[in-house]
Amino acid sequence: MIFDQLTVIQEIEKHQTTELWVVEARKRSAELKALVNGENFSELLVQQIEKIESNNRSVARKKYAKDIRDLFSRVNKKRENVFQSNGGSEEINIDSEELKAQFIKTLTRFKGGKSLFKYLSEYFFKQMDIDPNGVIFIEYKAEEGKELKVYPTYKSINDIRHYDANGQKCEYIIFEPKKKIVNNSYFQEWRIVDAKTDWTIKQVGTTFVIDTEKTFEHPFGEVPAVILSDYIEIGKRERQN
Repeated sequence: MIFDQLTVIQEIEKHQTTELWVVEARKRSAELKALVNGENFSELLVQQIEKIESNNRSVARKKYAKDIRDLFSRVNKKRENVFQSNGGSEEINIDSEELKAQFIKTLTRFKGGKSLFKYLSEYFFKQMDIDPNGVIFIEYKAEEGKELKVYPTYKSINDIRHYDANGQKCEYIIFEPKKKIVNNSYFQEWRIVDAKTDWTIKQVGTTFVIDTEKTFEHPFGEVPAVILSDYIEIGKRERQN
């Protein structure tokens, strides 16, 4: 999908409030983080039924509730072993030896000095376990006189206001607006990315203005985002893990 200056603002206006599916996806992510990583385990999972049970049962359940991070770690170890196995082959069809060498170098130092396989095994799939509706988003920075920067980032569903999905790809994506104050003037800054343009829009009250200095055409030809999970239950908008 490609927006123009009019339709991109109309799209932002449509999403002034957070949709129900995003709210549910955020709740689900919080529960998964509690189960898999142990984050806020007692607050989210142990105490959530206090009001509908007796005090004695509540005390007993809190006493014997088990942190199951170790279980998830052992289950997911099998998946990590796939990336440590030997054998197999790969074929890189790039005619230019210079580009081929650059491509191989990029794969071996994909992010943080880690190879692509290492990144997938240690980071990508773990994020999918706790945030199936989040995305891996490719950031792009081109500064005059400096080397082009293209690098993967993780965007939590908590950082996302909306996206239209096509499989695991996005037709467009709207990020949560950032609240800013400049010269005692309060405004919100929106970011929306379509298949052609990375838009930045400034909102003051009910007025929307495109920030031309921060808006640019990206080189990808599609929205540079991949949704972490491809599993959708029938009748639900949000992804499952």
